[in-house]
Amino acid sequence: MVKGGTVPLNRRERIWKVGVYIRLSVADGNDESLSVSNQREILNTFLKRNFEDLYEITDYYIDDGISGTTEDVRESFQRMVYDITKRRVNCVICKNLERIFRNYAAQGYYLEEFFPLHGVRFIALESPMIDTLKQPDIVQGYEIPIKGIFNDRFAQKTSMEVRRTFKKMGEQGQFLGGFAPYGYIRNPEDKYHFLIDEEAADVVRLIFHLYVAEGCSLAEITRRLNDKGIPNPTRHKRMNGMNYRNPYSDKSPTNLWSTTTVKHILQNQTYLGRMVTGKTAMVSYKVHKAVPVQRENWNVKEDMHEKIVDQDIFDKAQKRLGSRQRAVSKTGKVHLLSGLIRCADCGASMQRRHSSKIIYFGCSTYYRASKKECTNHLIREDKVHGILLKIIQAHIQEFCNIPEVLQGIEIHRRLEKVRQKKEDERKRLKAELERLANLEDEIYADWKQGVISKEQFLRLKRKSEGDAERLEKQIWDMEKEIEATRRGGEKESKLCETFQKYQNIQKLDRELVQDLIEKVEIHHDKSITIYFKFQDETDAVKSSQISVDLQNQQTM
Repeated sequence: MVKGGTVPLNRRERIWKVGVYIRLSVADGNDESLSVSNQREILNTFLKRNFEDLYEITDYYIDDGISGTTEDVRESFQRMVYDITKRRVNCVICKNLERIFRNYAAQGYYLEEFFPLHGVRFIALESPMIDTLKQPDIVQGYEIPIKGIFNDRFAQKTSMEVRRTFKKMGEQGQFLGGFAPYGYIRNPEDKYHFLIDEEAADVVRLIFHLYVAEGCSLAEITRRLNDKGIPNPTRHKRMNGMNYRNPYSDKSPTNLWSTTTVKHILQNQTYLGRMVTGKTAMVSYKVHKAVPVQRENWNVKEDMHEKIVDQDIFDKAQKRLGSRQRAVSKTGKVHLLSGLIRCADCGASMQRRHSSKIIYFGCSTYYRASKKECTNHLIREDKVHGILLKIIQAHIQEFCNIPEVLQGIEIHRRLEKVRQKKEDERKRLKAELERLANLEDEIYADWKQGVISKEQFLRLKRKSEGDAERLEKQIWDMEKEIEATRRGGEKESKLCETFQKYQNIQKLDRELVQDLIEKVEIHHDKSITIYFKFQDETDAVKSSQISVDLQNQQTM
């Protein structure tokens, strides 16, 4: 519908096809003066009261919650550009330059090249008022480019402040995403932390059990989940009323589980009670592309929520994911010694070979590469399993006969004392950091009240910021030391738990082998060498036993 003006249409007056552009960024928050409805009302009022020519509104192009530096990814902005190229729009109107551009280079391109090339009239209502029809040379002067530079720098400053805020939140273990990982929901009383979603958490535990304890492949786990009709993470969220969108799963109308989803769950440290942030970073305030951050620079905070899986199970999953184990059985399960049994002479893996109803292990170098490089090392699988079971039983029995006090308990206690001492130091450093924050507030108030000069305020502020940076680094280093100490204590106590768990073992299974065996080597004469995990720890315990026995004899 044509609006405005009083000149008859038969005068062949030009009719402006107006594209009304509106943008609201996240940084605008709840400022009603910048809201979409307020911008729409201001622009409509201007067109009705002040636009002197005939016009019709082609469309309202609204980008809600998007940065003004990203014109290449603003959906509505790009739609408007497309309509311009198709001659559906020949006049663009917006509230001010900041609404349409915060990227200085983009502002120059569109105002000085793209709009003139396509015969587009550009109008901004304020700061400054622009109408390229009435003031064709305005964009060639100083005011508009300088305004563009200020808008660009403002966007940069805002971006830096937001990044600093997010970095600090991440260092404090606060969740920064929109939706909690599968297995958790956001705590309604504290949106930055999680509560367990029991229904989904049970599925997570099942996935880890199938992969670690039963040795199922990723494909087998995926098939079982789909056969049981268990909703995948995307579908589960939607079934629970969440407006969740996943660009990958949304492409599949079936919403089935995939091996990729299963693998991501197995790799997710969140299930250990950790909050991991800072895994990606934006290229710059203008290039909103996420790039991966090196693992050592991630923010990892322990014990931020209840864990779903134990560290031991998680570690086994990571080790298997990092190895080249193949699920060769018809059930999709990994064989008992897959990835653990090797040739003692050339170091190659031993492959399973079938002969009638008997299964053998043979050197893969001999059978796949060259018979000149190694011998076959052929040995029956059931013989290896039988020997392995007997040696494991003997090893466990020997260890469990050692007095409990020698099974790492004293070591664990000493480590716990060290950890507690470091915890106390961390609390002291955090209290000092809090004191500095309060001091900054006090000197700011003193400056505002005229108690100190601006120069004194800036000097004290710089000193306070330097001290705070030093304390933050000390806290970070202390937290890493505490974590290392905690893991050391866990390793000692884990030794006792593992051997006691299998004290009465009568049959080998995949979980037992992964818990106890580092590797098995087959020699050319068919002798077998077994390397146990915890070997250093068990040797240390035996040495302690000998030392104690000698002391007892001396006191008798």
